[in-house]
Amino acid sequence: MSLQIEFLDENPLSTLVPVHTLRPDEVCIFVDKSRQHLKNHRFMEESLKAWKNQLKITDKFLDITSLEDIERSIEEIVHKHLNDKIYMDITGGPELMTAAGLKIAFKYDKVIPVYLNPKSNCLIDIQKKEKNVPCVPISLDDYALAIGAERIHTIDDDISNEKKTSICSMSEILMKDYVKWNILSNYIGGHYLPDVDYVDIPNTVTVGNKNFRVAEMLNAFIRFHYLETPAHFRYRFASEEARHWIEKAGTWLEMYIYFKAKETFGNAYTSVEFDWNSADNKTSPDNEIDVITMKKSHPIFISCKMCRLRKEFVYEISAVAKRFGNSNAIPIIATTYKLTNSQQDLEIENRLKSMKVGLIYAPDFYESGKTASEIFNTAINSVAE
Repeated sequence: MSLQIEFLDENPLSTLVPVHTLRPDEVCIFVDKSRQHLKNHRFMEESLKAWKNQLKITDKFLDITSLEDIERSIEEIVHKHLNDKIYMDITGGPELMTAAGLKIAFKYDKVIPVYLNPKSNCLIDIQKKEKNVPCVPISLDDYALAIGAERIHTIDDDISNEKKTSICSMSEILMKDYVKWNILSNYIGGHYLPDVDYVDIPNTVTVGNKNFRVAEMLNAFIRFHYLETPAHFRYRFASEEARHWIEKAGTWLEMYIYFKAKETFGNAYTSVEFDWNSADNKTSPDNEIDVITMKKSHPIFISCKMCRLRKEFVYEISAVAKRFGNSNAIPIIATTYKLTNSQQDLEIENRLKSMKVGLIYAPDFYESGKTASEIFNTAINSVAE
């Protein structure tokens, strides 16, 4: 039998990776008692149970400001398992937990102190530094459970190649002129008549003193079976799904990046919502992320922007990644907007570098000749530098 002692903090990977790697029979999770009312420890338990149903999990709530309380609680657990192999993982938790954990580990020969080194992707035996254990990669499903993420809109895993090609082809048409597409989408949203289930759209839409010819875009929607035209200049949605995608302009880029991420990394989620307030005491105006995927044990958070970039976009994706993955997470912005040499864009480029946020110019997937893997890895490596 083996026991693993874990100190839970805001980064779920500091618990998930060591537990998946060492595969104990029982896990004791120490939690700050002031956070007992929050759900993050329950999210963690759900994830670990889904991974290994027979795993025994015990929660211990304690005063993390009291070294004596932490030491006493750890020692009680150790005494109950002196005949078992005991791992003391000091990766997560505040400094006092680390200090208490190391003190107990060096007091009892049975206790093996370990630490996750994210750079080498290994668990380090602190007493025997040469003994490093390669980490087991975490699946996206296990990670999503641990952070309490829910998919708002799901895509069938068995989606046909024909439908996937249709979505990607339509997305590329819209990305080539995303300004015109935003104008058309806004026009449809403002003129659609649900009672009669149609919208009248001219071949040219006027905004201010500018005219935008949208006839070719409308014909593409008809060709790929997203719109139907029962009469001249009159259109209706071919399905409720098509209505959702057309009324929300950015959905096409999200879907496109989702397919590319799934193709590259094997699994991805799109339209993911976080329950910030039930997971911690922090609040955020943005509780949704467009695409999440995983590379080994590194979650990749992708924000999709079918518009000109703004500084707040960089802050938003950086905050989400840091909150749910700390240094293990990789934030990326995927956009249809190509940065220029303007002062505004240079400031955004500097902000991306300073906050370690990767950038993907989405049209590169069909214009650059590079593979999806090459494009993603370029963005990932720019964060790691």
